[in-house]
Amino acid sequence: MTYNTVAKRDYLIALAIFHSRYVALFKLLSTYPTHQIDTPGAVGNLSVRQTVAYLCNLLDTANQCFGDFDAGNTQTDVCDPESEVWRDATPYEALTWPGLYAELRRLTQELLAHAVAADTQKRAGDLRYRKWLTRLSVDCVEMMHQLEESLDMDSRQQT
Repeated sequence: MTYNTVAKRDYLIALAIFHSRYVALFKLLSTYPTHQIDTPGAVGNLSVRQTVAYLCNLLDTANQCFGDFDAGNTQTDVCDPESEVWRDATPYEALTWPGLYAELRRLTQELLAHAVAADTQKRAGDLRYRKWLTRLSVDCVEMMHQLEESLDMDSRQQT
């Protein structure tokens, strides 16, 4: 895809959506009961900690791929946002909850900085950047919905 105003608009929209989704996620996570962080079933069979570790892994992979794209490296399976080839999220799961939350925030900010710091014309003309932003936004929204449902079920059980 070549650079044009439509491509730039679409890229900036994807970037804004990504930012707004993660702002909402941080708001949700800041109010999540700490006694439920390691309880399985918050998102599918995963706990909140495992879910956030997965997102950290995904953000870290996207950051690495953005760097590869910037360097002109060819796309590998790991850098295909539709692929499920990811690195192991276990190191993230081993962090304390405050440490994991801080790492999610750091990786989100790093990706945002990476996404806006480089040549916007190059980014807008290369669909791989927008595909990553879209994948990250979709995963974030799906996880937030499940986390909210888990909170709702827990509050109904307590009443």
